[in-house]
Amino acid sequence: MKLIVALLVLLSYGCASWIPPAIQRHDNGSITLSTSGNSFASKENMKAKLDKKAEKLCEGRGYTYIDRGTGGWGREPNYVTGSYNSYQTLKITIVCKPSSP
Repeated sequence: MKLIVALLVLLSYGCASWIPPAIQRHDNGSITLSTSGNSFASKENMKAKLDKKAEKLCEGRGYTYIDRGTGGWGREPNYVTGSYNSYQTLKITIVCKPSSP
């Protein structure tokens, strides 16, 4: 029984952290990255995931934050149980540093 409970907790947490960040490129050269997670996800882990993706997008050149992080909590209905599920979102906007000559 303990194994089943442990697996359910791990699977619930895993769902929050396996969703890749969404990327939106803007005409001014900035990039907005956003992610979401369930109530088990921490803001620090979500921010680390966005920072890792930003570093990859900028090909190791580094980046400057335009917006260091906005987000919040939301609720959506679970039509099977009739209850509501909570989720959280986090979004950053960056500009990649230019390549060195």
